[in-house]
Amino acid sequence: MPFDVSLVYKMPEQEEAQDTGGEEEGEESEKEPHINVAGGRVFLPGGEYAEIPDKTDWKVSTEDSFPEYVILTLTRDGTGDLKYRYEMAQLPGTKVSATEEKENAAS
Repeated sequence: MPFDVSLVYKMPEQEEAQDTGGEEEGEESEKEPHINVAGGRVFLPGGEYAEIPDKTDWKVSTEDSFPEYVILTLTRDGTGDLKYRYEMAQLPGTKVSATEEKENAAS
């Protein structure tokens, strides 16, 4: 599904293990959490759409806790180029209900 988010745990990269002095004998590396986001199309006004590619192996900082949301932001710069950015956040908020709008039946 477009923009599905999944959490995976991976072993630390070899380079990182070497940078930290490697592992001591008999010590296991702790798996690190990463997020993968499936790409998809974002439909824009004027009949345009943007293809957003997959984002994979995005390392998650868990110092406080896991982020609750992955946010995709699209903006246009001064030259009209479309830019996208992902960010992780914990957003406070209040849940509100939404109902499906029914199509008008043709007369």
